[in-house]
Formats: sequence, structure tokens, C-alpha cells
Amino acid sequence: MIHIRTSLTVAVAVAILSASNAVSQGTTPYSVVALSGQQAPGSSGTYNQFIQPRLTASGLVMIHSHLTAAPSPGQGIWVGSPGALQLVAVSGAPAPAAGDDVRFKDIDNPVLNDAGQVAFSATLTGTGVTQDNDESLWLRSADGLKLLAREGATAPGASGQPWSGFVDLRFGDYFPAFCGPTLNNTGQVVFQGRLRDHGTGIWLHSSGTVRAIALGSDPAPGAPPGFTYGDFDGSPRLSDSGKLAFEHRHDGFGIWAGSPESLQPIALKGNPAPDAGPATYAWLHSPKLNSSSIVGFSAAIDTDRALYVGPLDSPRLVARTGQPAPGMQDRTFDFFLGGPVVYDSGNFAFEAILNQEPGTKQQSGIWMGSSDALNLIALSGSPAPGLDGVVGNSFSLPQLCDSGHLLFYASLTGLGVTQDNDYSLWLRDPSGNLTLILRTGDPFLLPDHSSRIIKSCAGHDLTRLGDLLLTLNFTDRSSGVFMANIIPEPTTSGFLAAAVLFLSFRRKSAAQPDANTPT
Repeated sequence: MIHIRTSLTVAVAVAILSASNAVSQGTTPYSVVALSGQQAPGSSGTYNQFIQPRLTASGLVMIHSHLTAAPSPGQGIWVGSPGALQLVAVSGAPAPAAGDDVRFKDIDNPVLNDAGQVAFSATLTGTGVTQDNDESLWLRSADGLKLLAREGATAPGASGQPWSGFVDLRFGDYFPAFCGPTLNNTGQVVFQGRLRDHGTGIWLHSSGTVRAIALGSDPAPGAPPGFTYGDFDGSPRLSDSGKLAFEHRHDGFGIWAGSPESLQPIALKGNPAPDAGPATYAWLHSPKLNSSSIVGFSAAIDTDRALYVGPLDSPRLVARTGQPAPGMQDRTFDFFLGGPVVYDSGNFAFEAILNQEPGTKQQSGIWMGSSDALNLIALSGSPAPGLDGVVGNSFSLPQLCDSGHLLFYASLTGLGVTQDNDYSLWLRDPSGNLTLILRTGDPFLLPDHSSRIIKSCAGHDLTRLGDLLLTLNFTDRSSGVFMANIIPEPTTSGFLAAAVLFLSFRRKSAAQPDANTPT
């Protein structure tokens, strides 16, 4: 069953019991966005397997799905409101401006902004397409599809060199021509590209043109004389104000940020580390950037690990190994699992491992911070509310609503927990109360009143307004994308009726044999 505490928001009960693809009970809407086996709009294929969907605060949904036929098996991207999705691109369809009889083959890495624009990468097939020119980047806006970059084409600002992927013959690894893209809410796109001489660079599409921002061979501003950027690591970050942040790959040397015309180092290996006494940066990694250009990154300072968050020109130390961990008496941070995530509100969150005391199990947790506080959100080994004998084991970094509610994943361990029911999704309210949203192994009631067992949650996205988009896989090999607002609202008679129906369904289902059959 879907195990939900008595504090379960009736909004979720309404969502589970909605009886049509787009209905509203009380003031809480719930919709089925897509189900496997349904016809995919604008294509001859049907949805087969969904990849991480996305949802904007305005209610726009992006679906990325494998298809059974399109007219041949492949992938596609759709964007729109639930019930009104429109095709962006699909395998087998013509690729505009890429040549006669050139078509999309594989479609990957789609990103969606609040205006409904989509950037994505694609491999191509057809007349004249070879392994030297089959990679590409695209932007779909109100004007249609636009080709931003293609392998084999001359890269702007790169002295005539073309973009090119290559195979490292020493290890057999393939390095693609492009990494990214990243899209902001003004329609700018930034991406990392690789050149034929194996050098890398960062390019920006803005106001209809693509230009080079930084090449690996360029002198790095603020670095020692003769130092160049070298290689870049991953896709650069891009804020809504057009500010960039990226790192130098080798030896964690530095992080640069700023506007395209005035990039400056915000942290360099060997430079003094703020708020850390005489310590200097020994290593830097994983810059994150929110929409208002607040940056977060991880660092090694002397022999410690540290996390920094703040404006581009003045990031501040927020956590350091060896420091007391808030909410944990006599325990300290021992290691940070990646860098901090920085929310648009300016808050941040991170995952850390605590120092291990003799005779105890290793523990990890999630902490959330602001400019003046750092609070424990979740701790491994803590009881899972409403699940007798079950404890949380590991967690994802939370997503944050304007209301202060947090959504996060937790793996479970303990009494009765198996690989078939060890995934759970939780909502934490501003007072710290936890509500279980779903758990694998539980039944999920569809709009036709049929029940399917949750095998896995393939992805979730939460907007700042509390709208949740879920991708669920079921044990019968079907899957679907579902949407609901999960933030509690004032109780109405409609909400109470839904709650009664939900509890009735729980009692009825509890009396039936367990339907969970692993596949």
C-alpha cells in the first residue's frame, strides 16, 4: 500500500483518486500527463519508456520518451500543458537546415525553460552524414527548430577549426563533440565543445548568434602569467542574468565566473580561502549557479574539505570538515558528497558523512542553510515516520518550494524492506513534519480505477509552487507521468470526501494479498 501518515495532505489523496486525465477535486488538480502505450502526439509511435521529465512554474511539461515506432524505434521530445503536448523533435523526422534527407537519430539531454523553449543534443543520420559530422545541438523556440552547432562545422572564434569528437585510442573512451547544453530563461544557450585538435572551449548562443566565450588555449584571466584555461570540465553554468560559471578540469585549479565579457576567477588553487584562517585552496570542483548568480562550489583547503556559497565576488565558507554538524551533538562533518546545490531563494543544501565513533555505524545526512542558519533535514538511521521498524538509509538533495516545503528521496532499510520496496519520496513541511508521498511496492490507483504496483520512480520534478511531476514504472512493465500539487491547502468538503475514499481504499487493499511480483 501507499503508506502515508495521518498527516497526509488530502491533496495527495485527491491526486491518487482522480477519475479522469485532467480533473480537479476541491482546489487541488491532478492529471495523468502520459502513459506508456498511448499515441505520442505528432508521431506514428507510442510512448514506451519515459526519461526524466521536467515541469516549469507556469505548468509547462516536457516529456522525453522512447517510442515503439517513430516510424522506427527511437526517442522524442514533447512540450506543453498536460493534455496538450506538442512534438518538438522525434527520431526519423527531418532535421531542418542540416541537409537534404538528413534526419534525427538519437535525441538526448533536453532542457526546458519557463518560456517553453527547449535545447537538446541529437545525432543525425541520412545522406552525407558520417561519424565526423553526426553530432549536433538544437534550440526550439516560437520560431521553430534552429541548428546551433554541428560536428564538422567551423567553430566560431577557433581559428577555422571544426568541432569534433574523438576516440582516445589508449583506453577506447569516446569524447563527444559537445557537452550540454544549458539553457536559461531568457533563451540563451551555453555549451562546451571539443575541437579537432582535441582542445575544448565554451560557446554561447545569444540574440541569434553563436560566439566563443573561452577557449582552452586562451590566457586565463587572473591566473599566473602564461597559464591558459586548458581543458574544461562538464557543461558550464548559466544564470538568467547571463552570468557564467565553469571550472578548469586538471588538478581542480580554478573556477571562473562572470559575464561573457568580464570573466574572472572566483577561486584559484593556492589562493587564500575565505573564512579559513591561513588555509589556501588546494582543489576546486562542482560550481553551481542559481538564477540570480549566487554560486556554490566544493573545495579542498589544506587537508580539509569545504563548501562555499555566495555572490560571485564574495563566496563564503558554509561548512568544513572537522566542524560541528548542526543537529548532531558531539559529531562533526567528515566528508562532503559533492558540492552544494543553490536554490533560487538563496538557500542551499548539501549531503555530508559524519565522523564515525567507535562501535557505531557510519551516518550521513542532508543539511540546508541560509545566510544565518544551517539545519539538519534528514539523517540516515533515523526512523521513517509511519513505517514501523524502518529507517532512512541514504537521501537525495531536496527540491524546495516557495512555501518552505522540501521534497527528497530516501532509500530505506529495516523490518520488511527488500529491493522491491526500498525507495521512498518524502515531503517535509516548514515545521519539520515528514509526509510519505510514495514508496515502491505500493499500489497506485489510475484514473480508470485500475491499480498497478510501483516498481520504481524514474524521476521527479517539483516547482517552486509545489507542483510535482512524477515518472513511475510499474511491475507490469507499464509506466506513466503524473502531476499533482502536493502542498496542503485549507480543508474543504471535497477534500474530506476524497480522504474518506482514500482511507476506504487502503482498508480494502490491506485485506487483499500482496500483489507485488518482481519482474
